[in-house]
Amino acid sequence: MEVKVYKYCENIYNETTGEKQGCKSNVKQCQTKGELPISSGAHGQVYLCDSNDKVLKIVDKYDDLEGEIGYVKYNNTKFKKGEKYKYVAEIFLPFEESVGNAPNYIVMEKVVTLDKYVELMNKRITDVKQLFDAKLLLIRKLIEALKFLHLRIGYCHNDLKPQNIGIKKEMIENQSFWMIKFIDMGASVSIKPENRNKMYLIEYGDTLYQRTLMFSNPLILENIQQDYYRDMWAMGCIMYYIVCEKYMIIAYFEPQIYKVLMNMDLDSLSYMLCIDEENPDLRKDSANQCINDAMLESRKAFNNVLNVWYDAQTVPFQQISFIKTIIFDFMYRSVAQCYEKTDMYEELKQTTQTNGGANSHNNNNNFLRSIFEANQGKQDVKELLKSNKPEEAIYKQVHKIVFEHRNKSKKDTRDVDMLRNIVYLKINATKKI
Repeated sequence: MEVKVYKYCENIYNETTGEKQGCKSNVKQCQTKGELPISSGAHGQVYLCDSNDKVLKIVDKYDDLEGEIGYVKYNNTKFKKGEKYKYVAEIFLPFEESVGNAPNYIVMEKVVTLDKYVELMNKRITDVKQLFDAKLLLIRKLIEALKFLHLRIGYCHNDLKPQNIGIKKEMIENQSFWMIKFIDMGASVSIKPENRNKMYLIEYGDTLYQRTLMFSNPLILENIQQDYYRDMWAMGCIMYYIVCEKYMIIAYFEPQIYKVLMNMDLDSLSYMLCIDEENPDLRKDSANQCINDAMLESRKAFNNVLNVWYDAQTVPFQQISFIKTIIFDFMYRSVAQCYEKTDMYEELKQTTQTNGGANSHNNNNNFLRSIFEANQGKQDVKELLKSNKPEEAIYKQVHKIVFEHRNKSKKDTRDVDMLRNIVYLKINATKKI
């Protein structure tokens, strides 16, 4: 069996000063023996290292490591020792002399992923109260970890999901504790001071949209982002998964998820969280909502867990309500009927309206409308984009067209092909077409 050796460096950048320290004296090795990957994604594979406390991530191209490399280089003089990797699995860069300037791998701290941890938790803990307490503690730790990443470190992950959150057991003063560790930071970015607490447009070539559709914030369908809301929406979906081991936003076909995100409102969110059972005014016929059959199955599982907790009479009702409320609080700001009423959104619309000349603006809008309303597949749209060669500015108009289309009629006339087209248009930058 072929043994492959991948060299990597420890402590290549000073954690507080950001200075590059070199790594010739700290070169380590990760050996693999041709085993199958322990996980695979759209951008690469992860393998176990021979040391058994590290894993190797190999990607197709250097760009797919941009987030991890950026996080290693990101330093702040305000950090205390150990803070940078308090809630992020430690990342080790390749030894430069072995890979040159464009590495295609990194080495990371080994963790147990959240999806596997939740599965084990549900199998091993049979007592209702103990299982509830374990899930509530896990949710609280996740909230603490995300708050630390956003506010103390000044970073957002951008691709949160159960498979990208790790659990690691650590020994502190001869006692064992398990810690939250965010992994797969490939899409992560630092939060710019000027963008804190505001909405802004996804710029040309920007990769700040989430990569996993089931955990993607609805804002991306209007070409808008907000640094905290992206991760908060995904974390709400993750907390839902912890409760019932089902995904809140799911469908049997990918375009249906676009439709869910586009049409999600407060009633739909309340319905999925079974809040309507406590508030009759929020009850609504599910057939009139964006809820599909797969999501109805998720809601049924969520409701079944809640009923087990209620029936046990050992779980305080206030704590059950806390879980539902905290998920709602993490997600509601990203629902259109909430963010469209904010000063941030109004400011953004005004800023967009003042950008670009009238002719360019009208041409872009007309071109977008033709794609937005066309009943064409992805490949047809790709050919259309090739022949029309749209300008960069066209992407800045997307949210206007969506807003206009939403208000054309009280009835929902949108179809999945149109939604696929608009998502394709936004996620594929001009230079990649």
